[in-house]
Amino acid sequence: NVQCYDIERTIIDIIRDRNKIDIQIFNTAIKEYMKMKDKNLIRLAKYAKIFKVEKILKQYMEVL
Repeated sequence: NVQCYDIERTIIDIIRDRNKIDIQIFNTAIKEYMKMKDKNLIRLAKYAKIFKVEKILKQYMEVL
């Protein structure tokens, strides 16, 4: 079985594993997500709360 998630969950997973991921890939993923027209920031915030990365997400959103 292969787990399939939405883009917001994928972004949260990238943030959670940011120390294990190449910084270039990390930055590109965050920037490309923010450029998306159909991004769902409410869902992203909900996932951040569930996975306890709200402060980290907020820091990255402030920079962008």
